[in-house]
Amino acid sequence: LGGIVAESFAVLYLGLTTACFGWLRVWPGEPDGIKLLFFYLACIWVGDSGAYYVGKNFGRHKMSPRISPNKTLEGLAGAVVTTFAAAAVSAWILKLDLAPIHIAALAAILAVTAPLGDLVESLFKRDSGVKDSSSLLPGHGGLLDRTDSLVYPAPFVLAYLVVVGLL
Repeated sequence: LGGIVAESFAVLYLGLTTACFGWLRVWPGEPDGIKLLFFYLACIWVGDSGAYYVGKNFGRHKMSPRISPNKTLEGLAGAVVTTFAAAAVSAWILKLDLAPIHIAALAAILAVTAPLGDLVESLFKRDSGVKDSSSLLPGHGGLLDRTDSLVYPAPFVLAYLVVVGLL
């Protein structure tokens, strides 16, 4: 029964998050969907890079040693700072038609949920007793490790945009 519940949850989790990721692209319509998707990706990729760089070079305090032993609080701070910087720059470059308060809110959502998505996926792997989520990308933790911070934030970003009336 536990295996069925875990597999059902995994299917729902992946289905919901990836569907929301897709909706971010198509729901606002052209060209706003493309702009929103590029904004979203830029924030996450730059935030992930900031977390990696700061954590690797300045990380001293473990964030969650049992779940993900290499993640540090310093890396998280680096992710937050670089996510906000990426949000400001990418919104300006893309001429994203959103008020600065919405840019800041989206940056805050992404700065929190992208690293959280990475931790959730690591927790799934630890609970399952596996090092890699698949063998598609050997040495990289599997396919989920490459996409966890990309798809996990999507429902939160989509919910924000709906609640404030932007979608």
